[in-house]
Amino acid sequence: MVHKHFNPKEHKMNEKLPIWLKIVFYALIATFILGIIQTLQTGPVINETDSEIMANLHFALFIIPFILFFALGAILIFLTLKSKVKGMLRIFLLLTGCSAVGFLIFVLLHNFVYGLLIYLFGEGFWNGGDELVFFILATMVCPIVFLVGTIGSIVLLTKKAYLKIRTKNIF
Repeated sequence: MVHKHFNPKEHKMNEKLPIWLKIVFYALIATFILGIIQTLQTGPVINETDSEIMANLHFALFIIPFILFFALGAILIFLTLKSKVKGMLRIFLLLTGCSAVGFLIFVLLHNFVYGLLIYLFGEGFWNGGDELVFFILATMVCPIVFLVGTIGSIVLLTKKAYLKIRTKNIF
């Protein structure tokens, strides 16, 4: 018996998500989790007793996942735009990629604006405060948009796989 809401014309089961798109998508999720774990575990803190080599190594190990996150996000955007993926899945994949790219851009803009305004108006300009617009975009908006895009993509991919299995059993 066919489910009453199922319309085979509506769901094109022969369109597969390209394998490279899947690899980049899941690598991006893994990098996001790695970045969170690393930030919670170590953070960018460098002890005064560390040698210069150790300090540079610690910083490099901290920053690499974020650069990888940015690069994978850019690749995901490119592959999504070049693929034949359509509809909500395309939107969710683009949200995921754009939030990954936006994170690093907003971190850099936050630091640039903060430094520029100190340079222009002196060290007392912020009165112990901080530049908030790009900071909030980087630390709150981008991760939330990343999670929305990721969860939406996973739900649609899972639903598509389920419908594909279901249609094989029905017909």
